[in-house]
Amino acid sequence: MVGMLTRRKAGILTASAAFVLAWATAAGHPERRAQAERFRHAQAERLAADPAAAVPLARWFMPGELGREPGAAPPGPGAEAFLTRAIGGTHAGAAAAWAEANDLTPRLARVHNLDRIITREMFAERPELFPLVDGERYEPPVRGRSNWNPDLGSEAVVEFVAEAAAAYFDGNPEAEAFSVGTNDGLVYGESEDTLRWVYPPRWFRQRPDYSDLVFQFTNRVAERLEASHPERFVTQLAYYWSENVPSFPLHPRVLPVLTADRSQFYDAAFREEELALVRAWGRSGAERLSLYDYSYGRNFLIPRIYVRHFAEHLRNARAAGFTDYFTEMTPNWALDGPQPWIFARLLSDPGKDVEALWDEYFQRFHGPAAEPMERFFALAEELWRTQDGPPYWLKHFRNESQAIVIPPGARRALRGYLEAAADAAGTRSPYAGRVRFASRGFALSERFLEMVETRRELADALYAEAPPDAFFGAALDRYEASREAFTQYAEQLWEEEPLAVARTDLSPYLLHEPAPTARAWLEGRLSPPEEAEEALGARLWQRGDRTGKGIAGLPYRLDLPGPWRSQAEPWQDLLAEGRTDAEGRPVLRMENHKITALWQWTPVRAGHVGRAEVAVRGELSPGAYALLSVRWGSATGSLVGPQTDVRLPEGRHWRAVPLRQFMEPPPEADFVLVRILVAHQQPGDWLEFGPPSLLWWREDG
Repeated sequence: MVGMLTRRKAGILTASAAFVLAWATAAGHPERRAQAERFRHAQAERLAADPAAAVPLARWFMPGELGREPGAAPPGPGAEAFLTRAIGGTHAGAAAAWAEANDLTPRLARVHNLDRIITREMFAERPELFPLVDGERYEPPVRGRSNWNPDLGSEAVVEFVAEAAAAYFDGNPEAEAFSVGTNDGLVYGESEDTLRWVYPPRWFRQRPDYSDLVFQFTNRVAERLEASHPERFVTQLAYYWSENVPSFPLHPRVLPVLTADRSQFYDAAFREEELALVRAWGRSGAERLSLYDYSYGRNFLIPRIYVRHFAEHLRNARAAGFTDYFTEMTPNWALDGPQPWIFARLLSDPGKDVEALWDEYFQRFHGPAAEPMERFFALAEELWRTQDGPPYWLKHFRNESQAIVIPPGARRALRGYLEAAADAAGTRSPYAGRVRFASRGFALSERFLEMVETRRELADALYAEAPPDAFFGAALDRYEASREAFTQYAEQLWEEEPLAVARTDLSPYLLHEPAPTARAWLEGRLSPPEEAEEALGARLWQRGDRTGKGIAGLPYRLDLPGPWRSQAEPWQDLLAEGRTDAEGRPVLRMENHKITALWQWTPVRAGHVGRAEVAVRGELSPGAYALLSVRWGSATGSLVGPQTDVRLPEGRHWRAVPLRQFMEPPPEADFVLVRILVAHQQPGDWLEFGPPSLLWWREDG
């Protein structure tokens, strides 16, 4: 049947799609099918020994009636089940009933919590609790996220937090744990009490290693609770700057919550490192430990399947002594297919055979369409597992780069499997409805991928300074049509099938917008006249090291003159250096930047049009990006009008690429921001930016 399907679809798919079908059959399926055959053989043996085992179990594979399969009451969680088993985004409506039916529980405790214990409103009365920056206590801004943490080395902070924890337990005697989790911010300060734990800087996974600072604080809080609340736990995030195991044992009542993006297990080096790190945390001295995953779902517009890596991860963690589990997910039920259900079953029994669960899902949920639907999700998993580029935390999250996971031939192959599944299901209920549900969800993936493909085609032509011929105009038309099809279909899908793909903000996928500049090129408006006026100051990059020396010896900004402002996430071996290129032009060389922005705000010139531009060459790994952004602002400080980016394509660019934006100020704009943003550079990536420019001029007529 595999060969039949390949031959049948080859007549209507491209050669590349037929190749992907054959490749998936040859490379992906024999092992899975052999495993499934072993499962069926074992199942037959069980039936021979116990005829009662022939009665299928009741299953609820996804929320709503469409997801139910009747049968005998399933057994509860096994002896090795995680104590708490929580999947984010399944706490309300039909999803909540699904979670309960699949033995999920509420999460153990919230994670980021220090800004609810030490609030910004306390600054006037208790400034000593706040981080010390440049010799002064840092007063958090009134608006925005908590980008700071208390002075975690301070005895005053320990005492205050311990008293808050004791008061919480007194008022909630049934509570097992209280979170003293760090804020989701990177300003920890540089008081003497803090510096002794973090200076000189140490690094783990290219980030500053602040585990000793975070967990000495948590240990001290737990010690103060020993006498009054000896059976209670304090939870702490082993997150981002504190993922590494501290250099000292943990207090037994400290419950670390270890975070990582384990979908990145496609990279063998990261997989081995993370499995070993989990085992090391199991030896940390904690009596109870929790995992924290990022298994989206929401903010991915493609299937993101990694069930086999997840099963390995859970088995390893449970064997290491981990007891609790939470993941951020908010499933895309149409695109995630078997993944949420298999995750839930493995949380109740980490030793369960993942191949048996995989086989049961397709046989029970898709019935006559099981084979082509299994191939669809098997290929999706293979595409994720074999993607290009190194891993990083939340790779492709809210990023158009996720399109590289599914190239055009694979997209057509996936659609071919869905068409075959629809043929196999026919009109039989509920199988036809289930295939239709998956098909409608993947139709959003297809429109997203088509938009990214046509946008790349247009941008490549624009960056190559192609003449405004018929091809260029046709490329613009194709892109604008695909963009409209994507946004319209997303709204339609969310209205008609709200479970298929979780509603999300589409702006991260739409900000890259070459159309206005392409249209200006076609209309002959992009080239400024000789009398155009330059608005940016300090355009020529100064030679030498431009890496700013910020808080606690970490670079939080770049050393740039005058009107430039900047912000950088501290990262190991971050380099920002003014150089002269081979042609004698000043350039800013950037390497090892996790996320760095440099920008200028300048007044809008009334009655003028403008062009922002910077030339850049270099190399970008998949998922990394470099943007030239334009933002408009009012005199009151609010953003107004369209906000747009142009993006350097991933890959190698030996010749400088001109990133340009044609600008027509919205009537309500008083200022314009021109920003260069670099994110997710990997080892070996590099960029060299020439002098940026912002020209204004009046158009005739």
